[in-house]
Amino acid sequence: MQKITAILIRMILITVLAIAVVLIINAFSNKDQTNNQNAQSTTWDAQVETWVTATQETQEESVAQEMMPQEEQEAMIEDYIRENISQLSPESEVLGGTFYVTSIVFSDLWEGEVQYEDGHIALTADFISAIDESNNTIQVELLNVRESS
Repeated sequence: MQKITAILIRMILITVLAIAVVLIINAFSNKDQTNNQNAQSTTWDAQVETWVTATQETQEESVAQEMMPQEEQEAMIEDYIRENISQLSPESEVLGGTFYVTSIVFSDLWEGEVQYEDGHIALTADFISAIDESNNTIQVELLNVRESS
């Protein structure tokens, strides 16, 4: 009986040792996998962060290059109105006069008021405008044309 007990105890000890070895091996394997996953995750996160940062910088540079300062845009619109006031005005010049601009005031970047005359009549109009920066074309429409007071 003692022999059987001794054999059972040895078998239990061997089983416990085998389980302990398996657990230790799994623990180290999981740790390696976790480290690998963390390393891969860190690498992935770093790649994503690098890409996002580069994309943001590219977008900021692109916007900065494409967008003219407001003063430049206003100057372009003002020049366009001054050069084309006769064609823009829905009113006709009278007695052989030629329209010329006496004042342009912007209420915001794309809107404002223009005063113009031809020596015989003086008019005021609201305007809206737009600039297509891809081909540098300007569009202006005069609205609410009225005699200046």
